Amino acid sequence: MNEAVLDVPQASASPPQKPLITPLNAREYQLRAAQARVHNRLARKVAESIPPLAVINEPRIALVERELARVSKMMADEKDVDSYQKLSAARARLFTEWQVLSGTPNPGSAKSRVKRSTGHSVEPLTMSDTQIAPVAPIPSNAETVTVNKTELAKMIAEAVAAALAGKTVTG
Repeated sequence: MNEAVLDVPQASASPPQKPLITPLNAREYQLRAAQARVHNRLARKVAESIPPLAVINEPRIALVERELARVSKMMADEKDVDSYQKLSAARARLFTEWQVLSGTPNPGSAKSRVKRSTGHSVEPLTMSDTQIAPVAPIPSNAETVTVNKTELAKMIAEAVAAALAGKTVTG
């Protein structure tokens, strides 16, 4: 009898990995975390005590603004195209310097920190604030009505407008 011998690779048993946090190093990690919290708290206090960039740079900003006004006036009086282009480039460089000094972001590059209004009331509505029209039970012999999407949208818009006006909608 010939027996076929299958050569199956044996899974090598790797030694168990050491745990990342042990009772021996847990105390060290706890001390590091406490030190980091103290450091972060102090860093926040220092950051709050530093005046904004615009306050620090006020004299330089005023100088750049005067130069911008002077270059703009020169541009208004200029008739030569080449000179006008040079003044325009100078004004662009001055504006970039003013923008950096004052901390003004490029349009669309910084998100507003103020939450924008979504048009909804900030206060949550309660049941006494809302007017709920009573719903009549649907009779068992009610017909099925088919409405196309446009008509349905009009009906919903009318119902919403009536509800906002404080009227009761029927039908």
